[in-house]
Amino acid sequence: MRARPWSAPDSGGSARIPPLLSRAGCRGGGPRRRTLRPDPWARSDRIAWEEEDFPSVRTLQHLATAFRPVDAPAQIIHGDLLGNVMFEWGQPPAIIDWAPYCRPAGFADAIVLADATCWHGLAPSDMLRLADERAEGRQHIVRALVFRIATFELLGIWDAEMESRHAPAVAAALA
Repeated sequence: MRARPWSAPDSGGSARIPPLLSRAGCRGGGPRRRTLRPDPWARSDRIAWEEEDFPSVRTLQHLATAFRPVDAPAQIIHGDLLGNVMFEWGQPPAIIDWAPYCRPAGFADAIVLADATCWHGLAPSDMLRLADERAEGRQHIVRALVFRIATFELLGIWDAEMESRHAPAVAAALA
């Protein structure tokens, strides 16, 4: 059976970065102190954290009503872990295609859970159950869905089929 990163956080499945890197934190004040990248992924990250205006997409507007403050500290996270982990039996997971962001660790975990729900068959109820095991997990799920949906919109691929694929996760996050 193929490993499922969202179900095995102690075996490398967590979206958190190894301790040596995570202790480095996000020096320099985070995204406001860096040059702001204009690519869809960086913009969507800023949208998810209310640092950039939302595209006028109904689903995003609904998710935005569920935004609440997040108190967790920022650290370096991998923002696209689920499809970028290679597994070999008996070996530690290998993380590829590094997508660093300066956000709370729970946000990275939530991206994994949202992706698993929208693309890999994880039940929305399991997404919420696993999110609830993490501090501020539900808030991170809402922001992870905004991150993904905004990315698809900015790439020009958000359509009715994509909306339908994401609808169960969005409904669960808003319940």
